[in-house]
Amino acid sequence: MPPSPSISSTPCDPWCARSGLKAFLRVFGSVKLAMVLLAILIGACIVGTVVESRIDTSVAQVYVYDAPWFIAWLTLLCMNLVGSVFARWPLKAHHTGFVVTHAGTVILLLGAIIGRVWGVEGFMTLTKGEAPLNHLVLLGRFIEAQIGDGAERKLAPIEMTLRPPTPHRPVVLSLKDAKVSALDYAEQLGVKTVVEKGDANDPPALRLVLRSPMAAPVDRWLVLNDMERHGIDLGAAVIQFAADIPKAPAQAAPGATENAALQPAREVHFTFAMMPDMGVARPVVGEATGIKAVYRWTSSATSVEDYGVLELVANDKKFSMPVAKLLGKRTRWNGTPWTVHGLQFFADFRMQDKKPVSVSNTPNNPALMFEILGPPAPATAGRAGPPASARAGSQSRPDESPGSLPPGHPSVSGHSSPHAGLAQRNRLRIYYGANGKLRYEADSRKQAATKGDIQMGKEFDPGWADWKVCVTECFDHAVVREELAPLSAENSRGIGAPGLRVQVEKGGRSSVRWIAMGSPAFFGGDGGDWHVTFGHRLHPLNFGVALDDFEVERNEGTQNPAGFRSRLRFLDSAGKTVLQREVWMNHPANFPDFPCVGLLGTAYKFSQSSWNPDNLDETTLQVMRDPGWSLKWIGSLMLCVGIFIMFYLKPSPIRTAR
Repeated sequence: MPPSPSISSTPCDPWCARSGLKAFLRVFGSVKLAMVLLAILIGACIVGTVVESRIDTSVAQVYVYDAPWFIAWLTLLCMNLVGSVFARWPLKAHHTGFVVTHAGTVILLLGAIIGRVWGVEGFMTLTKGEAPLNHLVLLGRFIEAQIGDGAERKLAPIEMTLRPPTPHRPVVLSLKDAKVSALDYAEQLGVKTVVEKGDANDPPALRLVLRSPMAAPVDRWLVLNDMERHGIDLGAAVIQFAADIPKAPAQAAPGATENAALQPAREVHFTFAMMPDMGVARPVVGEATGIKAVYRWTSSATSVEDYGVLELVANDKKFSMPVAKLLGKRTRWNGTPWTVHGLQFFADFRMQDKKPVSVSNTPNNPALMFEILGPPAPATAGRAGPPASARAGSQSRPDESPGSLPPGHPSVSGHSSPHAGLAQRNRLRIYYGANGKLRYEADSRKQAATKGDIQMGKEFDPGWADWKVCVTECFDHAVVREELAPLSAENSRGIGAPGLRVQVEKGGRSSVRWIAMGSPAFFGGDGGDWHVTFGHRLHPLNFGVALDDFEVERNEGTQNPAGFRSRLRFLDSAGKTVLQREVWMNHPANFPDFPCVGLLGTAYKFSQSSWNPDNLDETTLQVMRDPGWSLKWIGSLMLCVGIFIMFYLKPSPIRTAR
């Protein structure tokens, strides 16, 4: 009798391999695993819905719908459904409903995955009469870092509501041999003035503190001969920091003292064509004139040679002249004691190395510097200082001057004295002497004028109700710069934007600073400038959208809005109008538009989202593009058909009697 073969020595035949695969498929495609996957997905969707309704949509997207684990879980459920079908191979007729149902579910899930990964959802705010927009603002906030011309670029989402970045839990971007980290977050940023000791070429600076039991303290740095920080305008009171010029010698001829103390009044103005209401005025000699200046860059001013028109207003007197005729000349303002002197034109204004410059000859940001010259007046505000053009530069922008005396306060009383505008206001002058000593002169509307020497850290009374003034610090030579910091009592000038505290590390060196949302920041590096941005992502479009009209329908007899309607115009890349559509509630517009475009999901769908009650020429649209939309429709239809087959047709295998 031949010996029986050993079981261990028999090779596994193809049937055994198929049986092993089938066993794996039965486990991987089991109903139990499907129930676990579905239960977790349902729970995640419930959490996402609650977070979206009670907190914010972007939070739900970051932690649930767009999270990598959620996409992976959907993919795992698809694999489970496919495995459950192949575990029943070969398929029979009674498997038809089962297969159709599972195939529909898989296609539906694939459509959801494609929509989450490659879909677009954002917003677009349009204003009537403005240029078309060709980008969307996406939901969520991100930090982006790139080096040089963008050869290397990294992006990471920043979630501020539940998990803001901290020094112990930063958001890190790694680029080449450098690291960019988001260390902290602030809801509001303010401008912080930083003063450090400088060299012999830098001007004096002092820190002034005003206190009153009835008001918040005022803490401000004043810089001698600085166009922006030489004074403080408090409305009812004016504070100025000036050089202390010695009086004329006693042996001088009669009248010499008076003539030495009188100089032609001079006020320097900076005005900007792109920001007509943000001009800067600084009285160099004498008091502020209160003249309002507007620089109009007319539609015909398309080149530097045109320059635009300067308009001045003082009480009932107006002055208007083309800038081309004003530059380098002194022009008398008829009916007033003033003369206008055009100093310099800047086609593309910037502040570089503490000086105003034009970075190009293209009129991107036209600005004008000119003087208002008047009759002799006591030299107070800056009589020993250089012209404003020599000290115009701090690192802050001229249009954000906290200390300059703005135009528009009461000024001229008739034409006898161009400096009568401050007669009804309290006034404090602080003088810096050649020996570094400080003294003050204070005028009050209700008390007699006072004056005296200033002792560092000791309060004195300017005669303004219960206000006390104290000089806490003084530098003979100071460097003044401004930087962003979280808004606080010290940084009372807010910028109206949140910010991130960012650290850039490269080659053993580290730089840390606050950056504002929507404003790019540059960090120096060996391989080029590091460009770091915090804000919403922009999605470019290959077409433009413009708002032709926006209507608000009111309920009859009331001012309550009943509906909104936007008339949109779509333009191609060449700027030619190709489509016009109206959008209102539950009536979106698609672009490109063709029959059944809504079922495919490949077009951008524009829906009415919100409006601005303060500006009825503005509308906000929600924009969506879901390339998986057609798969969702097909999958849903197959799911319904499969359920119908399983429960109503009930096909079963043919049984043959033996």
